[in-house]
Amino acid sequence: MSYAVEVSDLTFAYEREPILERINFRMETSDFMAIIGPNGGGKSTFLKLLVGLLSPKQGTIKIFGEPPQKIRGILGYVPQNTHINIEFPIRVLDVVLMGYHEGKRPLFGYNELEKKRATEALEKVGLAHRLHAKIGALSGGERQRVMIARALCGSPKLLILDEPTSNLDIEGQKSIYTLLQHLNKHIPVIVVSHDISVILEYANKVAYINRRLTFHDISDKNRVFHTHGLEEHFCEVELLQMLGADGCDRCNGTSFQTEKSK
Repeated sequence: MSYAVEVSDLTFAYEREPILERINFRMETSDFMAIIGPNGGGKSTFLKLLVGLLSPKQGTIKIFGEPPQKIRGILGYVPQNTHINIEFPIRVLDVVLMGYHEGKRPLFGYNELEKKRATEALEKVGLAHRLHAKIGALSGGERQRVMIARALCGSPKLLILDEPTSNLDIEGQKSIYTLLQHLNKHIPVIVVSHDISVILEYANKVAYINRRLTFHDISDKNRVFHTHGLEEHFCEVELLQMLGADGCDRCNGTSFQTEKSK
């Protein structure tokens, strides 16, 4: 079987103390995977390893059979901090076009094919009608959709997002996750999220990372979760399972979240 992501015996340390230790998992091409866990548990480091910004100290990462550094062109990445100045009078289309050439504007501008693909990316996120709007005129949820369109510009084979719904209300979160669920019909999706009760309604796999990784298969429609990893483990996934198949409904619309950074 061909896997979108395959991680084997991954260990990483900035100095001597391991940040990640003996990480193993496989992600199929149809998966929508959420990554959860406490602050300082290694989620951000793991994401940097996946997109090739860091290299493992031990073990391997393969994305569609290749190391991340070799296939950056097929990764669509939406970082938590996009550093877009909403006061700057830049058009939505221009922001999306930054998804080409690692964000560097070509000497002679973008060609018509690139503009067409950028427009198509905006169509996928439901914002083609705003392509000439100034980025600062959009709502927070719309700007996040623009960032997703920017990641889609290069026709990626894997979409990775770091906290795509931070600072959005419940309805905004659901809107983004519904969009990602739709995109998942065509490409695998990885999302780092604190919005547990919301993301579990959309993801089919959950990786809990706190130095080690515990993997949850939540694809069962009756919310019978299957877990493998650490023997002594309890996280929000198990808690919501204890609440029952309608556990998220019992939250009364309140997002159940892991600890956020101050």
